[in-house]
Amino acid sequence: MRSSLKLFALFIIIMSFSTATSIYADNKLKGPKGVDYGEMGETYGPITSRDTMWKLGNKFRHRNNVSVYQVMVAILKKNPSSFDYNNLNGLKNGTILKIPSHKEVMSVEPLYAKERADADDELWKGILSGKANKQSIDVALAPIEAAKQVDVTNAKKKYLRKLKR
Repeated sequence: MRSSLKLFALFIIIMSFSTATSIYADNKLKGPKGVDYGEMGETYGPITSRDTMWKLGNKFRHRNNVSVYQVMVAILKKNPSSFDYNNLNGLKNGTILKIPSHKEVMSVEPLYAKERADADDELWKGILSGKANKQSIDVALAPIEAAKQVDVTNAKKKYLRKLKR
């Protein structure tokens, strides 16, 4: 009788853990592809060591007219406090990400997104080796960020010229 009570108690503990695990797992987005979770104000997380920006970029790339890099940078821009060193490789475990809308992803220029991802990969190596600091990171990113601003300025001028016609 006593061993059956122990088995029953063990069963209850295991079932409680199983229920808690499934509740925790429900914090991860699931659903049909093509849904704009960002437009719906959805979140994703908490982030674990199994989450990578490449995986998340693919998960939230709902249309083929944007790149995985654009999605990754849009996530970074929408959640700056979720990344160490403002670097795509510095995704912090335990954080909850706000999902960018497709419109927000589209606003990230494709070439800038790829250049930013490549720069972050190189900078991350320096961060891990202890050779990079805030100043060297800012210096390395400055040309990429400046080029992004030039693209915005040029696009604005082009748009204004079209409006005047």
